[in-house]
Amino acid sequence: MDSQQLLTAAQQGHPEAIAQIMHLGLAPYGIRASVTCHQQTLLVLLESLQALDAGVYGEVIRKGVKRLNPPHLQQLYVYGQRYGHPQPDWQQCFELHPTATSLASPSHPAPPSQRSPAPPRCSSRQWVALILPMITTSSLLGATTRAIVQLRPLPLTSSISVAQVPVLPTPTLTPPSELLPQPELPPLPPPPAPTPITIKAVGDIILGTDFPENRLPPNQGKQLLQPIKPYLKGADFLFGNYESTFTTYRHPAKVMVPGKPIYAFRTPPGYVFRLREAGFHVLNVANNHSFDFFERGFLDTIRSIQVAGMQAVGKKGQILYTRVRSQTVAWIGFSYLDYHNSVQDLATAQTLVQQAKKKADVVVVSYHAGTEGADATRTLNQTEYFRRENRGNVMAFSRTVVDAGADLVLGHGPHVPRAIELYRDRLIAYSLGNFVGYQTLSTVGNLGHSLILSVELNPTGEFLKGEIIPVQLNGVGVPFYDPQHRSIKLIQQLNQLDFPKTPLKIDNKGILTRLQTP
Repeated sequence: MDSQQLLTAAQQGHPEAIAQIMHLGLAPYGIRASVTCHQQTLLVLLESLQALDAGVYGEVIRKGVKRLNPPHLQQLYVYGQRYGHPQPDWQQCFELHPTATSLASPSHPAPPSQRSPAPPRCSSRQWVALILPMITTSSLLGATTRAIVQLRPLPLTSSISVAQVPVLPTPTLTPPSELLPQPELPPLPPPPAPTPITIKAVGDIILGTDFPENRLPPNQGKQLLQPIKPYLKGADFLFGNYESTFTTYRHPAKVMVPGKPIYAFRTPPGYVFRLREAGFHVLNVANNHSFDFFERGFLDTIRSIQVAGMQAVGKKGQILYTRVRSQTVAWIGFSYLDYHNSVQDLATAQTLVQQAKKKADVVVVSYHAGTEGADATRTLNQTEYFRRENRGNVMAFSRTVVDAGADLVLGHGPHVPRAIELYRDRLIAYSLGNFVGYQTLSTVGNLGHSLILSVELNPTGEFLKGEIIPVQLNGVGVPFYDPQHRSIKLIQQLNQLDFPKTPLKIDNKGILTRLQTP
């Protein structure tokens, strides 16, 4: 927001804009201003390390708001409070629009002589100096309340913490005589409490390929996700594992062998918008197909995802930070390959998670590992191999990152659903299966069972509740809601086999709840 937009918003009475202008003038003196509206009343809380003089600072705020002249606000309450104190030290009330200028109705406007003059139009720097005159410093303690020192305005991009700026000495002046009597004031509204974070996650995604031959859906895939789209809505974040490339690069990284299929996937970059239209926010690109067309294809994929308005995670050493409301959610992607963060390098995994936890309220880890195939449904505490590739011990990895501070672990790679464990109040989904694989991924048997995992976490990442939304892929890999609940039944069975003591209940409708321990 530029300076004129900020000024216009403040003149219209938007609390955030008024608070920002106040911050520019007050922050250098160690004062923080919080602003909110309640009906036709503006509430301003001034916080400082030392007690603030009610007469001085109440009058400063009154003059500044009066010059803004927000039309719909009738009263102003100003509170002064020291940091760490549960209640304000003082409170004052001011009338913003005297009766003489507030009698005219919208259909009978007041004559020009009775109307309040419009605030002057000026730059943000001039406006801060104009509306926030401050009686300050010990050299002015003997002066009258009319003595004014103009504040040196700050640029809009300034970011100053209270701990970095000098604290204003508290003046001891007599309050101005024109202050109105102080009636019984309403309490300050409590600050908004952090709310639970909701995440929906799906498994492997391939929207078709044009390599080595054309196996793309018709009409650029515009109908590909339509049957399942309603079930993807309603979460703060929608996450998936993108297991192809968005590139036009012609040279595959895998060698073509006559008579053997080549599994190198390339999807035209324009298809990325099908995922944005479906509501995806974050896509993992750390998997065994992300470098099918060398690093060029990998970087093209990330760029395409970003151009479409989503975010990608999966570069080596990367931690992706996202925001929802006032909370930060970090995402880290792993695979069993060295050109990503590796599930086999537990020390680095711990370090990355610990680093993310220092900055984020919630940390989500995604991995692509484990053996694959229709019979790869079991989760065992051992290293898994597929075609002689070491694909890691997914149980050891998942528990290690939770111990380090991860709050949700989302597994991909086996192409089938696996068990879901509740470990130290954090949810681990060991595999979410295939989500969409148009003419690319097998859907035979368990390979066609899929799910949308919906999870609700408290503000510190603990599991609150969840749901398995059952999905079934048809013969060409298109997902549909499954009224037979096949993936729910499969995961119930796998939980009994692999994690019989986990404190997690999965009912027949797919609802996930924490079991009460004795």
